[in-house]
Amino acid sequence: MTGTMGASSGAFGASVVYPLNVLRTRLQTQGTSMHPAKYTGIWDVPQKTVMR
Repeated sequence: MTGTMGASSGAFGASVVYPLNVLRTRLQTQGTSMHPAKYTGIWDVPQKTVMR
């Protein structure tokens, strides 16, 4: 029972945090030679990410 609860809470936590990590990574890498700047602000990142 404890293993099931731990696995489900880990899966839930990962599914909540992963989208935020994607947005953070996109903001951090913009402007480098491999990733030219394309976001105008914090709200622009999720909008353009969802539109992809």
